[in-house]
Amino acid sequence: MLDGASGQLRAVSPSGDRPSDPQFSPSRRWLTFAVSTPAGNDQLWLARADGTAGRPIPNGGISGFLPDGRLIADGHVWQITASGALRATGRVPADLVAWAPDGSAYAFVHRSRRNGANGSWSATQRLEVSHTLRGTQTRWFSNRVSFTKAGGVEGGEWGSAVVLPAGRGILFRMFADDSSSLAADGLPVYELTRPGAQPRDVGTTVGFSVSLGDGAFALTRGPNRYAWLTKSAWLCSARCRAIPTTAGKLSLDPALSIGGSVAYVQASTQNSTIAQSDVHHWYRTHRLWILERGASRPREIPGSVGAAAPAWSADGRSLIYVADDSLWLLPSVGSRPVRVISPIFEANVWPSFYGEVDWQSQFAWSS
Repeated sequence: MLDGASGQLRAVSPSGDRPSDPQFSPSRRWLTFAVSTPAGNDQLWLARADGTAGRPIPNGGISGFLPDGRLIADGHVWQITASGALRATGRVPADLVAWAPDGSAYAFVHRSRRNGANGSWSATQRLEVSHTLRGTQTRWFSNRVSFTKAGGVEGGEWGSAVVLPAGRGILFRMFADDSSSLAADGLPVYELTRPGAQPRDVGTTVGFSVSLGDGAFALTRGPNRYAWLTKSAWLCSARCRAIPTTAGKLSLDPALSIGGSVAYVQASTQNSTIAQSDVHHWYRTHRLWILERGASRPREIPGSVGAAAPAWSADGRSLIYVADDSLWLLPSVGSRPVRVISPIFEANVWPSFYGEVDWQSQFAWSS
């Protein structure tokens, strides 16, 4: 934990453990993170936002902070008291999969299955939405999926969802024919704006990282598991459009600010292996760009070689991003980047999936 005002650096997780996925509560008073255990499981930890009083807590299944500050973990909804104790306020509603960051909607996926002869089965999957955690649910979408020994799985198995704020709808993905190989090369993302509407295909993505803004969202489109092929950053509201990109370059990692500006990365394509040297070489081609709200042309941020995973401050004025295995701060769009801390991973052992490094799971910012 780095205190930006005092510069004090405090260790939160136990020495020798491998922490990841830090997340601040909406009140900015609490912090959760995962710690990998020797058995290969992730143990959820809770600490104060200043990094003190860290301890493991019960976990299992879906977890995270609700918009009202309560914590979901281990199948329960917990109120965190002033002393840091957990007080259960009820069980997590069945089949909860996601919720809007402003608490305007909660998404549930219900699945009913019927077994047939010779190991066959069929199932109906229903996506339902409620305006509150325990309120009446309305069906938005349903589909059927089945299995036979002769034909295998037919139809889309439920994947994951992102609930848009202000009641603007839901984004979701489905695994086509239950194929992990197909999923590794990308899955289509569908948008639903109201119950019973025809889902809109907003593009194929590898992973499901979506940046939410004021009346819009942004994502990186493009099939192929290799990070350095076919990727482009898109901005979607009433329609989707590609973010302006230099000819011959990829664009990726778009991040929307509360004011409507978008930060993103431009990078070169390459044909190579996934050795550490190739991954490092590709990241050296990255540069940070910003398209300010109302502008027709983006501008490159000087000194941003190797940029990835940009994230805006809550007021939309400052930006942090990863470069050269370090975390950097851009205090304002016109300023010079300042190195915050490094390294993020051990040298030459970046955990990479075909060139894609999950930098975002390594930091959180309470701004």
